[in-house]
Amino acid sequence: MTDFADRMRILRESKGWSQSELARRSGVGQVTLSQWELGKTKSPGLDDVAKVAVSLGVSVDVLAGLRTEDEPSIAAVLAQLEAAQASLAVAHQQLSLFGSLGNKEKGPSQAPGVKLGRERLSSDARGSGRQTERKRAQGGAKD
Repeated sequence: MTDFADRMRILRESKGWSQSELARRSGVGQVTLSQWELGKTKSPGLDDVAKVAVSLGVSVDVLAGLRTEDEPSIAAVLAQLEAAQASLAVAHQQLSLFGSLGNKEKGPSQAPGVKLGRERLSSDARGSGRQTERKRAQGGAKD
């Protein structure tokens, strides 16, 4: 496993930078960077490590060897989860809207027919009943 000094050197060289260039970009002294790469500093300061990591385009946990570049950071995983949650919320809203529209479209197209049919049946029955009552009143209807 590579140590901090090797990771920093590999990342720096992958960008084609000298120690002086990394020092210029990070604001950390070139002598300090050299001591880190030579392993002469046992525990570099976190502020300086963060500056170097940002300059190299990696997180501190990658530079420190806690994870590799191809492993997502916790922040990246959380961002992906938040994006997925937002997408699900939008999909849920769309399905809810679609469902309520579907019910409204189904409801009126079916319900009036059913109601109308029942109303017709009721009024036809009432009408027949009234006609029968009239005929009885006139003396012509037989039951």
